[in-house]
Amino acid sequence: MRLSEHRYRTISSIAGPLLFVQGIFSARIGEVVKILTPDKRRMDGEVLQISGDTALIEVFAETRGLDLETTSVVFTDTVRRAALSPEIIGRVFNGSFVPLDGLPMFIPEKRAPITGLPMNPSARARPEEFIETGLSVIDGLNTLVKGQKLPVFSCSGLPAKEVVAAILRNSRVIKEASLPHGSEMAATGGDFIVIFTALGLTFREYSYYMKTLEEMRSGFVAFVNMADEPAMERLLAPRFALTAAEYLAFDKGMDVLVIITDITNYCDA
Repeated sequence: MRLSEHRYRTISSIAGPLLFVQGIFSARIGEVVKILTPDKRRMDGEVLQISGDTALIEVFAETRGLDLETTSVVFTDTVRRAALSPEIIGRVFNGSFVPLDGLPMFIPEKRAPITGLPMNPSARARPEEFIETGLSVIDGLNTLVKGQKLPVFSCSGLPAKEVVAAILRNSRVIKEASLPHGSEMAATGGDFIVIFTALGLTFREYSYYMKTLEEMRSGFVAFVNMADEPAMERLLAPRFALTAAEYLAFDKGMDVLVIITDITNYCDA
């Protein structure tokens, strides 16, 4: 924890949404920064890379018109955190966790850093519970099990968004249960949540997925990044989604399925 505020006016160059700040001391990757302009504008950013005493910062706003000599960069000594609450269920957010559905922001129950630590593979529970996707080619030939990752590859001309939409509408967890009429399996729906993250969408794709979410039978939380929005939000959206998934799964005991599309746009960002 720093005892004083670190503020710099040593921006050496600007390249699109990127700032290069020299002479920094005690910064860290992922740290949230504030960019203050002479005309009282305030923008958020994040440290992407540190090389010696130079930091590369991604700005979450338009950098046109920034002055190299008079613009200040404040390092906050904090990492980005997600506001979490059960009220996120049924909501649609952008890549910065700002509501897109016209409803007010909820009151958070807790805030968790989005730069979480990976889980030790040996500490994971044994995958046993079947997740039904509604697609026979997946359910029969490449079964998705709770606790497992399943990539779905596609290319131009194939119905990728239709496959994603089908999984959104039809997915559910199948659990073993002792039922009186001899049935050994039971489908659960009330405690099953889908975390949907869509990256780099066109307006046509956005309309398609929004209509799909309206038809869903299970609960959902959606993070949507449009193609004309900052590329950095394309990197933040999956982090917010996974943080929300861990909160609902570990703190609230829900079964969570995370769907991220299109991962190619994430890699391009």
